Amino acid sequence: MPTYRLEPLPRYYSNWRERKLVVNATTGEVVALVSDKYLLVQPRKVFATVLRRVWAHGVRKVRIYWNNSTQFMEVVFVKTIEGPDSAYRWGIRAVNNVAGRRCLAVHLMLWREVCCNDLFLMFGGAMIHVVYNARKLRSLTEMRLPRLTKGYLEKLIALNSEVVLSREEALKELGKFPKYVAYRARRLVEVKGGASRWELANELSHMATRISKPLRRAQLLEKISKMLIYPEGRGR
Repeated sequence: MPTYRLEPLPRYYSNWRERKLVVNATTGEVVALVSDKYLLVQPRKVFATVLRRVWAHGVRKVRIYWNNSTQFMEVVFVKTIEGPDSAYRWGIRAVNNVAGRRCLAVHLMLWREVCCNDLFLMFGGAMIHVVYNARKLRSLTEMRLPRLTKGYLEKLIALNSEVVLSREEALKELGKFPKYVAYRARRLVEVKGGASRWELANELSHMATRISKPLRRAQLLEKISKMLIYPEGRGR
């Protein structure tokens, strides 16, 4: 994985005292212009710390990928939880963006075995990249991971299964996704005349999980989670 450094702006810039450059230490590429209060968190450091914390849970699979500014680490644990519609494995997803466009975050993740789907649960911990968060960084990487229990899983499925969207409502939700991701869900909606949020989430994630580009896959799965698993106004 790449490492990064902070560099001051050249003195001929009027705001050289208040801004710094985030630079890829390997390539020399300038990734972002940030304030002088920015806390640069190296992805290698935070991911290694998180991985050490979770190793005791029995790790089955680790995936790490990145672009020039964003790094992802996904960890799936060995333990299987029997849900009402499939066996599930749980895991975590850590995200770090050195350009400051999003928080450093650790979220829960589900792996649905019946169809090999990823589902992200936007539940965990996060902090923004500012210097006064330096003390909080340790608490984030050493946080007690919430256990994904059978009761929690059943409640999550029930919450998203109880609301059945009409054909028009479901198609409106699906219109927010690319056609190559939404076509299976559209077919389901047309056949049944509607669908629950859980059905939509699983059909969408079935297609998104199979996208070969990991960053695009992660973006779509995150979008599915935000729009369907925890729709606005229904809480977490």
